[in-house]
Amino acid sequence: MAISSGPQDVVELARRAAELLTPTLDTPPTAGTRAEWATALTGLASLASRVEAARDVALVRLAAIEPEVLDDGEVVEGHREPGHVALDAPAIVSGALCVGAVHAERLVRDAVHRAADGPEGTPTCTGLGGLHEAMAAGRLDSYRASVVADELDEAPAEVAAAVVAALDPHLDHEDAGRLRRRTRRMLARVGPDLLRRRAVRARQESSLRRWVGEPGVDTWLGTFSSEEAASAWAAIDALAQRLVTDGTCTTVERARARALTDLVTGSATINVLVVLAAPVGGEVAASAGAAPGDLVEVAISSTPQPVLVPRAWVSPVVASAPADAVLCDPRSGALLDPDGSLSTSA
Repeated sequence: MAISSGPQDVVELARRAAELLTPTLDTPPTAGTRAEWATALTGLASLASRVEAARDVALVRLAAIEPEVLDDGEVVEGHREPGHVALDAPAIVSGALCVGAVHAERLVRDAVHRAADGPEGTPTCTGLGGLHEAMAAGRLDSYRASVVADELDEAPAEVAAAVVAALDPHLDHEDAGRLRRRTRRMLARVGPDLLRRRAVRARQESSLRRWVGEPGVDTWLGTFSSEEAASAWAAIDALAQRLVTDGTCTTVERARARALTDLVTGSATINVLVVLAAPVGGEVAASAGAAPGDLVEVAISSTPQPVLVPRAWVSPVVASAPADAVLCDPRSGALLDPDGSLSTSA
């Protein structure tokens, strides 16, 4: 897709398109059949894909503009070849689209790979131009395009181009999962060494991360080698089935989470230190007040925000002498020394 008009023309075009879509938002709730609305969804999805293709072109053009300082100190904007990415381009995209820095970097990278695919043999040749063409034709959305591109990330441009060409008949009707599997099968045939190298790297980078999810719940994200995962999952699932059978858990998903923590804590010696902290000028009992579901708010080391835990987890400490409580700032929760200053150990 090529944008022959300037940025202001694109803005005007987007405004007019939004006006044309407004009647759709005001459609009476009884209008149309399921088949008709399904067809309407298909049409809107095709339109959205074309818009995403146009957005990729806009991202490529923005990224290729590099500020330059002239000899007299004047700052001008120089237009580089498509595929060039200015250092501050992701930051500008982040502000323009109200997305985080990491997401903005990915948007720019993906757009450059798809919409700035140069001629064969040039430094900007990625072999992914066919994905952009399918998006511009309304056949492929940016998410499914990114799934294919991710699978071909380490493939030479000529290999990527061959795989994308072979995928073309499937781009307008297969979901992301099917496209991912089909891409891997094709890549295994034309470049088996690429998959082996990717597997080695992925196994070396396997990891386990944790962050606060919903209040009172942590989210874990882990990647494990296939053989380790197979044996660990078998142990977790076997224990989970027993937890469901004996009524400890009502769903197998909850039972697997419980089984995982039970197996981990049962194989290690863990000492948990619970510190009772009272806000300066506040009551100790206030920090252990009633809460829905009998949950109380605590702060856990290495966790940047308070979480909710069962009262029974902290009740032995709360039942101890209030004089044992340390002081904390009433707003931030930071530990304070007895004189009211910020503790150096906080």
